[in-house]
Amino acid sequence: MNNPINICLAGYGGFGKRLHGYLEKMPQFRVKYIYHPDSAKAAQYGPLGSSDIYLIMNDPDLEAIIVATPHDWHFDLVWRSFIHRRHHIFVEKPMLSSWLEFETLNRLERPNKVFIVGHNQRRETVFRKAKEFLISGEIGKVVDVYFNFSHGGAYILSPDNWRCSAKRNREGPLAVLGSHAIDTIHYLFGDVASVCARLYNVSGKTEAPDASSVMMTMASGVNILLSSNYCVPSEKFCVISGTEGVIYIDRDKIFLRKGRDVSKVSAPKQEITVAPVDTIQEELQEFTNAILNGKKVETGFEEGSAVVKVLDACYRSSVENRPIQLSL
Repeated sequence: MNNPINICLAGYGGFGKRLHGYLEKMPQFRVKYIYHPDSAKAAQYGPLGSSDIYLIMNDPDLEAIIVATPHDWHFDLVWRSFIHRRHHIFVEKPMLSSWLEFETLNRLERPNKVFIVGHNQRRETVFRKAKEFLISGEIGKVVDVYFNFSHGGAYILSPDNWRCSAKRNREGPLAVLGSHAIDTIHYLFGDVASVCARLYNVSGKTEAPDASSVMMTMASGVNILLSSNYCVPSEKFCVISGTEGVIYIDRDKIFLRKGRDVSKVSAPKQEITVAPVDTIQEELQEFTNAILNGKKVETGFEEGSAVVKVLDACYRSSVENRPIQLSL
């Protein structure tokens, strides 16, 4: 067996801790550092904790970085890794905070290293099955889609939480939750041609928006309405309507209704059995296989930047109160 891959885990909040639990069970990895820029917080992580980014980046034994910080810190860490040119990168979604950050990063020559973005929602078996149905034409021509990924976090988040900051999280739940949906929309339906978005606040509990509604027109002509909110009871569903049927996704369940109405009575909705999959385990294993065996990753730099482009367009659409066309 190869020697384990020495990694730095940057970010040890709720999701960083969760990732660390996976990494500890994977013999292919060895966590050498847990990074936080605040030395007092880094010290809480024990002997692995470090706030010295210069030491970490210049460690010749360090092979990979997993970035699980709030997304407004992503650019600095990814940029540093690009400059050093020897680190494989796993960065959580969204990849960056703005299109300006992408343009700055994209001026650098990209290292010949693995780059994967943690857009894991598309890996859920309900969306894999939906993709199969779309490819096989089970519901005919897709007409429109409604996607909702929301929860009531605005009412329980501490006011000093980064998600509440208009400066640190300008798109609010659209960036944190909706970025999952945007990548899944790309996976299922292709490129976004235009967006018309409204980012707003309902609860009054956050500086950042706590609600968002986005109308997307896809290059294929499909219309998609995406809602991502922090001010409603938890929802995670997708309805895909076609000329010959409808696909319903409700969390980890998927249903199919085939055929047009007969005498104004709709066909019955059938639940489709799908086996669950651990999407985090799958993407970390894909990261490993890419490093050790040169395998291709599914959600790489291009997929990550495509989501950033849509988020940036949504922000501009809301601020300027107009539709935004995306270059394809």
